[in-house]
Amino acid sequence: MKKIIYVISFLGCLVFQSLITNSSIFINAQAGWGPDIKLVDIPDGSWNPRAVAWGDTIHLVWHQRYAYEETYYKRSTDCGITWSDNMMLSVEDNIASTSPDVAVKGDTVIVVWNEQQEGLLEYRRSTDGGSSWEPIDTIGCSFTLMYPSIDVVDDTFYITVKAYVGGKYPLCFTRSTDGGVAWDSIRQICNDDVFQTPRITVTLPDVHIVFCAEDTTTGAFEIFYLGSHDGGRTWDDAIIISHRDDINSPRPFNTSWPGGTAATWYDYKYSPYMWTGDIFFRRKVDSLGNNWDEIDSLTTAHRAVWSDILAERTHLHVVWEDERHAPGYNFEIYYRESTDHGITWLPEMRLTNAPWHSYRPSLACGDNYLHLFWQDRREYGNPGNAPLYYKRKDLTSNIFENNQKETLNILSIFPNPCRNSTTISFSLTVSPVFIEIFDITGRRVFKKIILNKEYNKVIWEGKNQQGKEVKTGVYFIQLKSNDQTVTKKVIVLK
Repeated sequence: MKKIIYVISFLGCLVFQSLITNSSIFINAQAGWGPDIKLVDIPDGSWNPRAVAWGDTIHLVWHQRYAYEETYYKRSTDCGITWSDNMMLSVEDNIASTSPDVAVKGDTVIVVWNEQQEGLLEYRRSTDGGSSWEPIDTIGCSFTLMYPSIDVVDDTFYITVKAYVGGKYPLCFTRSTDGGVAWDSIRQICNDDVFQTPRITVTLPDVHIVFCAEDTTTGAFEIFYLGSHDGGRTWDDAIIISHRDDINSPRPFNTSWPGGTAATWYDYKYSPYMWTGDIFFRRKVDSLGNNWDEIDSLTTAHRAVWSDILAERTHLHVVWEDERHAPGYNFEIYYRESTDHGITWLPEMRLTNAPWHSYRPSLACGDNYLHLFWQDRREYGNPGNAPLYYKRKDLTSNIFENNQKETLNILSIFPNPCRNSTTISFSLTVSPVFIEIFDITGRRVFKKIILNKEYNKVIWEGKNQQGKEVKTGVYFIQLKSNDQTVTKKVIVLK
């Protein structure tokens, strides 16, 4: 495919971003992020981007409203520097092809979408990394399907989808164990009336699904969680993970990592405004149970909607739309990062600063870059065309506001394995430093703060924060300072 090459020099990037922000403070606040780049500009807007990365290749899909509503695709094979032409994956006709999602494993890429008027779940598969595509195929059943979400682990692709059966909207599930050649029969796994797009994420053997449905007790929409611990063969009962009250909690998104999962959504409960609220976060780190940590609020300005969340290494990344700067006229994209799977969070960061709406943010990660996609009306006004924009964050560089490199390292843990106590020796040039110890499920058992950088060792007595001895097992010692994190393993033998 012919490539559209965006040639932007380093100096040009800075000039371009400076023109947009008109503020050096804003540029400094975006340390690590590149400039805003327009990827798609087709009349009538490019809606609801979803992306996934495998190494340095990024696969992007979206729903395009031009003449007919169709599903489009493009890719980058060099971490977002150059991009292919736009490609229509669906058939151009008067049947809307909407709500696309994408998953990738190696060279196998599957894009799934909803044929709206017919209620069909359609997909296309590529086995050469998106260079060419097999014909459209249908995952069929006897009832209407809509709003699919897809994920993949090994050669198995997993899909959850909202259905319409006898006046209700149950949650359904299917999977393909052969890379998308054949699919299991679609089956209902939850009878709650799904209101909005469900989201699925998989870290075997756990399959995690979040969705929005009505709480029959209060009549409000809440966020539900449904989990499987055997790759989707059997399922636990769905539980409510948002605040159970008479205030709606819409638009859940989720992510997962080995042993844990987390979700974000927005909620109006603390907001004095009618249509915006705050982004809420909740995580679970016991893979065999339904014990969730307390709900956390990631925003306080009460002007947030529509988030996305992504896990990579021990980090969580969250983006959202925020209307605080010009209510009614100007949504912007904001960002927060956690380096410890959501235990603590770095300050929020404003990522866009342009006239009119910037919204529907979506994240992907691959080859040491975090990729952000969103719709943007900065050139056309509200309401107007909404091109797709893109920017990326370099996850390998440590950039600090004071422009000084901080160093943090665990030198030794001795003895290891240990029975009663072990000494953690470390080097650092800054303070404070947070020392935390987690068990194998990710639950924190010990925390200490070093305020004086002259100290370089801590003795852990093998006890939790309440003074009780921990059990035999593997534990992880983590040091954090600003956005640096180092982790090492210790074995406790009791």
